[in-house]
Amino acid sequence: AGLKVLVIRPLSSVKINKYQNIPLYFEGNGTIKQISDFLKLIESDNLMIKVDKLSINITNLQTSNDLKFKMQVSGLTKI
Repeated sequence: AGLKVLVIRPLSSVKINKYQNIPLYFEGNGTIKQISDFLKLIESDNLMIKVDKLSINITNLQTSNDLKFKMQVSGLTKI
């Protein structure tokens, strides 16, 4: 989607019956269109991925189209 990702960090996974929930935290920057396109890609994928947390901030009012995001997503995988 064209996002600039600065940090990617896996978080502790959780076993749920025959599945494992694998959360992933990342942060970076991009435009609102790039963030929107990324969320559309997650929604349209055949994988079981959900957005757990999302925050978007304007870091510089002079360039308000450059946004900083922090996001946590998680996906299920069969064990």
